[in-house]
Amino acid sequence: MNLGKNTKKKTNKKKNSLHKNKILNEKALRLIRNSSQFAYEKGVKMSGGILNGSVELPLLEDRELYQHQVEKLDSYFEEFHQQERVSPSCGKGCSYCCSYPIFINDLEYISIKGWIEENFNEDKTRKLNKNLSKWKKSTGDLAEQLQQGHEKILNIEPGVTKPHMVLDTENKNEELRKEYTAKKIDCPFLEENTCSIYETRPVSCRSYFAYGNSSRCEKSLYPVGTINYNCAERNIYIAPLLNTIRKLSNNNPLTMRSYEQKIVKSSKLMPLRFLEYYDLV
Repeated sequence: MNLGKNTKKKTNKKKNSLHKNKILNEKALRLIRNSSQFAYEKGVKMSGGILNGSVELPLLEDRELYQHQVEKLDSYFEEFHQQERVSPSCGKGCSYCCSYPIFINDLEYISIKGWIEENFNEDKTRKLNKNLSKWKKSTGDLAEQLQQGHEKILNIEPGVTKPHMVLDTENKNEELRKEYTAKKIDCPFLEENTCSIYETRPVSCRSYFAYGNSSRCEKSLYPVGTINYNCAERNIYIAPLLNTIRKLSNNNPLTMRSYEQKIVKSSKLMPLRFLEYYDLV
């Protein structure tokens, strides 16, 4: 008799879980769809104001440019969440996604490095070095394999690289990302489950949100109800940033090529960059 009740409870629990997953999945799809449209419209308007000179622009300096545009990105997400009447379950002390592989470009690296130099004392720098060394030991060869796979993705040439090679590269890279995440190795910049560089954190971290019960993030690698808003990265961060540089430099080709390299064509695992910076390789 008890066995039958237990079986029924398990069945109901599974049904409830599937129902919640379905609701979260539908919510995520709606948010992605709405954000794609909203980010496109906001991005077009933003770039228009930049190019016609109707908005105030930052100085043509790496850290000024980065901070200016990520603040625009943060404001976009605040407005978007208000519009959709939803609140992310992310909060201070919640760091389940801080074991994901995060790649940063040259502009992000320059900005984060400068911020650390200004805000970290000797003790914090020593802790960061210790965390980086621990990360290196924990990841072993996997980090370099993931970096190499990521670079292959960056080097894919549309219309040139054969389709089967593209698919093979993407599948192998996805396997490496999952293997890395499954290890649950904390980001070296975490201190007591809090980001020590939150004010200048990478764009990838700013564009990733979880919805629903945060315990799902603890139990699953990439749980239902989490979203990486790539559309916002493209339309609110990258495109307006390049247009800002275009306006400030009077479309100087050398300046544009330099910043395209810093923003679009350079990408490396964040801990690997700082292992090199602190000569811990």
